[in-house]
Parts: sequence; C-alpha cells; structure tokens
Amino acid sequence: MRTYIYLLLLFVSLSLKAQQNIDISKWFAYKVYMNGVNDQKTSDYVARTLEKNQFAVMASFDIKGGQGYIIVEAAYMINEIEKYINNTMLGVHLENYEMVELTPDLLMDAYYLRGNVSIENKSKELPQFIQFGPYTQFSNSMYDIVKKHWIQKYPEAYRAMFKPSPLTPEQIEEQNQKLNRKN
Repeated sequence: MRTYIYLLLLFVSLSLKAQQNIDISKWFAYKVYMNGVNDQKTSDYVARTLEKNQFAVMASFDIKGGQGYIIVEAAYMINEIEKYINNTMLGVHLENYEMVELTPDLLMDAYYLRGNVSIENKSKELPQFIQFGPYTQFSNSMYDIVKKHWIQKYPEAYRAMFKPSPLTPEQIEEQNQKLNRKN
C-alpha cells in the first residue's frame, strides 16, 4: 500500500513539474486581422473562449487596430479557429491571418494585449499577472517568462521602480536592533 501511495505521489509531482516547463519554441504564433473586435468586452470574450475551448494557448486582440495574436500548440489549429470564429461568433469575423515567428518580444506584446494594456506602454510598466482560467500553474509560468524578459529588456525601468532607502546602513542596523529588543 505504501508503495502505491509513493508511486502516486511521484506521478503527481512529475506531472506538476511537467506543467511548469513552458517551451515557446514548440508553439506557433499567428497575427490575425479581425472584424468586429472593437471593444474590450468582445476582445476578452473571443480570447477567453478560444483559450477555454483549448483552441489556443493564448489569444489577444488590439481593439484599436483590429488585429491581434493567436498562439497555438499545433499549426493546423488556426484553420479550426477560423472556422469556429466565423461560424459561431455573431458579429466577429477572422478576416485574414499570417504565421509569425514567436519570439519573447512577440509573446510579451501578446501578453500585454491580453492584459488590456497598450503595447506602447510596455516599456513603462511591469506586466500585470493574468489568470488564464483555472490553469494557475500555466498562468504563473507565463507571467514568469514575460516578467523575466521585461526585466532583461527594460532594466532601467525596473531599477527605477525601487527607490533607495534614505537611511544609511548604520541607521538601518540601529532600527533592526531596536526592533529585535522589542520582540
């Protein structure tokens, strides 16, 4: 019985570890041109529907430009997505798409659009965490990838987020000693 429990725990831990490893080189990205995605509510609805039905790993749309990105695990899925959107979503039409190379920069752009943040503002603010449905581990891993890339690309903006303490190291040590005496 113990062996069975250990094997079960090992299997669960290995499957959780497998969920943590995201390899974007195995994904395919498409730049899509949409008609009817002209407000935030529709943009979120289309993106969440594609993700929830597991058509796409991530979908995001720019409501100003009528374009966006759809990231899939298999290249053929874009055809299924096109059929699904054009046949089931009233008022929304996928006009055209083109395959683009999925780079960390493109992933970051798509992530910002998914979070309803303009791409023009990405150099000014750290990406916000996005929860992708019930997939917490996936959400955490995606956020970690995008955040690390943002820090590498905009190190000055990242450093500017943290203001140095006006206290000297001696003053900090003195405050720590006072706190330790109180405890």
